[in-house]
Amino acid sequence: MATTHALSTDVIVERLRQTRRLTETLTAHLAPEDQMVQSMDDVSPTKWHRAHTTWFFETFVLGPHLNGYRPVHPVYDYLFNSYYEQVGDRHPRNERGLISRPTCDEVAEYRAAVDRSLDDLVDSADDELLATIAPLLELGTHHEQQHQELLLMDIKHVFSCNPLRPVYWFGTAAISGPAPDPLRWVDVSPERIIEVGADGTGFAFDSEGPRHDVLVEPFRLADRLSTEGDWLAFMDDGGYERPELWLSEGWATVQREGWKAPLYWDDTGDGWSVFTLGGTRAVLAATPVVHVSFYEADAYARWAGHRLATEEEWEVAATSMAADDQPNDLGVGSLHPRAAAVANTGRVRQLFGDGWEWTASPYRPYPRFAPVAGAIGEYNGKFMSNQMVLRGGAPVTPAGHTRATYRNFFPPAARWAFSTVRLASDVPGAEGPAARRRAAALIDTPTEVPAATPSPLAAPAAPERAGAESSVDGCTIDVHLDAHDLSAALRADVVAGLRGDPATLPPKYFYDNRGSELFDQITRLEAYYPTRCEREILQREAATIASASGAATLVELGSGTSDKTRLLLDAFTATGRLRRFVPFDVSEGILRWAAAAIGERYPGLAVHGVVGDFDHHLDALPRGGRRMVAFLGGTIGNYEPDARARLLADLSDTLESGDSLLLGTDLVKDPVRLVRAYDDPEGVTAEFNRNVLRVLARELDAEVDLDGWVHEARWDPDQEWIEMHLRAVGPQRLAVASLGLERHFDDGETIRTEVSAKFRRSKVTAELAAAGLELTHWWTDQAEDFALSLSTVSSSLVRFAHSVPRSNPSSSG
Repeated sequence: MATTHALSTDVIVERLRQTRRLTETLTAHLAPEDQMVQSMDDVSPTKWHRAHTTWFFETFVLGPHLNGYRPVHPVYDYLFNSYYEQVGDRHPRNERGLISRPTCDEVAEYRAAVDRSLDDLVDSADDELLATIAPLLELGTHHEQQHQELLLMDIKHVFSCNPLRPVYWFGTAAISGPAPDPLRWVDVSPERIIEVGADGTGFAFDSEGPRHDVLVEPFRLADRLSTEGDWLAFMDDGGYERPELWLSEGWATVQREGWKAPLYWDDTGDGWSVFTLGGTRAVLAATPVVHVSFYEADAYARWAGHRLATEEEWEVAATSMAADDQPNDLGVGSLHPRAAAVANTGRVRQLFGDGWEWTASPYRPYPRFAPVAGAIGEYNGKFMSNQMVLRGGAPVTPAGHTRATYRNFFPPAARWAFSTVRLASDVPGAEGPAARRRAAALIDTPTEVPAATPSPLAAPAAPERAGAESSVDGCTIDVHLDAHDLSAALRADVVAGLRGDPATLPPKYFYDNRGSELFDQITRLEAYYPTRCEREILQREAATIASASGAATLVELGSGTSDKTRLLLDAFTATGRLRRFVPFDVSEGILRWAAAAIGERYPGLAVHGVVGDFDHHLDALPRGGRRMVAFLGGTIGNYEPDARARLLADLSDTLESGDSLLLGTDLVKDPVRLVRAYDDPEGVTAEFNRNVLRVLARELDAEVDLDGWVHEARWDPDQEWIEMHLRAVGPQRLAVASLGLERHFDDGETIRTEVSAKFRRSKVTAELAAAGLELTHWWTDQAEDFALSLSTVSSSLVRFAHSVPRSNPSSSG
């Protein structure tokens, strides 16, 4: 069961509906064949997860509380009961893959029928009945969220067993990354009695309480998770071949199973690769290692000369020493761990969302724990044997489950969960309380007391037609671009760009699945500061921005996955005024994913997505209520001056009285540093730049030598912008027969693929004023590398930008 708090029934029901819709979103693109496979006993077919979570509501809510309710099918009670012995007989767990009927479509009908009955129950219930069923509805919601994580874990295992290695979601796992960050240690907590466990202020499962006192002595915790690079060192040192590192049962498991590396790792002969929900990629030195068992985690910690934290130590650190990095949970949509953000001295990073962290603690009941009576009491208590506790959360963990008190648990040999390792250590020279009491008792004695000996464990320091509106996953989506529009735009842009002098290609075509993945990697590179700096401003000033705008609607242009926007959404939500979020993006697929994730993370928030481009569809933004339009990431700098003036004027025309514009601009700085940001030593930006040629080859059947071009970044001091070019290596030919287009390039001749203008405050103020906007607030990061400005429609300034001719932007991001 669970402990809960006072939420209105309306909020509980809306969260339930959002969660039910998200389950269908997560499974919609899986084929029926995908949803039937059971690749091992621990794995359940996707179809079974969808049906079981529905059975839960049918069994514990509708059956007991909706008068006259008849189950959708009498046998479903047998097929889809998981482990509730008091409910009745169950289909064997290891035979779930044999359940070919009901079909996936019939399971969808089952879900829809139960959802309708739940609506009928809520609509007809009086206050007394609502008070009775509300905790069950909330528990059922969190139960289904747990199964969202399980179904992603399970489909990953299913796909890993297929020689074709299918991809669940393209672009969700990095293919390259930064160098590993040095591991640092954070000292946590003087010795004292500390309360741990759920405090009753939010939903919690019953095993998270009761809240109780524990003694936590001083300890040290690694400030980041152990990485794939760290694990390679363990393997290279014979970690899987040294019995002295392993617990007895762990060593027996290694021998029996033949473990040589984490689950999903493969030795390619040229190195190690890892299978992810985004496909197979090389092992990356800075990415957290996942899919290791407790036995492996314990052996690795012993090899490193340290240990695993207890779950009480972990909770103390999570509640008092957590860094302010953004949780990498399911709402983010990465579906894979990410390299640690820049070190936050004295704080612990990656506590939430990059992997469930094994602790040294067995899963046991807290003092005074007692399961509730009846079958619902079987939820957690019956599993408090032969399981180890994990804390934190994973990239497939729904938002809200990555909380400091959540106690996940798995058997010590389990590896298919997104489980990882964080090292812990004792504080050098620390003594236990009994030793200190003895020392205190001897203080007044004339006997000489020897100094304490330092501890030997010291830690080292499918597209819709344009204009269509649909309501999917609880979100309204307006589609003003379809596949035909995008294809026509690509063809027109390529003809105009390659026939121009100099030749150009619009870099909005960088951003296919692979390009988006590469750009995500760029934002995490040490040399690329803009994303990091903008996040710093948002973390510090989001509440001020929300207050200053007074907006009830937040619009995000070029929203993508809306990752950074969550900082704004959190701040706007805290004001109590936010009613609607409007993501605007050219990609319908990404927008639908992001909209569903936002809807799940912020129940009750209306999400109205717009699929379109900045040049033609700003007037499609929904009106009504005070709005703040966020145009982040420095994207405005990717427009050349005439196009930029036109875009700002169009934005100004879109704004109504009381609306505001939050604009991100990269600031002028040392040209050497600027060029390095766009020509990183790791070569990720170079690969990103060349990707536009791959798009042409794939989408237009272009004839181009992909190896005949190299990346080049230049600083133009007159324009104060960075230019990215593709430079021909030897004579090159680029031809698109379907467009009647052919162009020859001499050795060293270039195609310009991007400009990225840098700004001064005076320039931002002037350009906003020319568009009829008045700058009211200005924020920068501490180093003054990047700025966010807030502006409103000016009644006194004359707009003269409308006479500037429109031109295509140089980039979209």
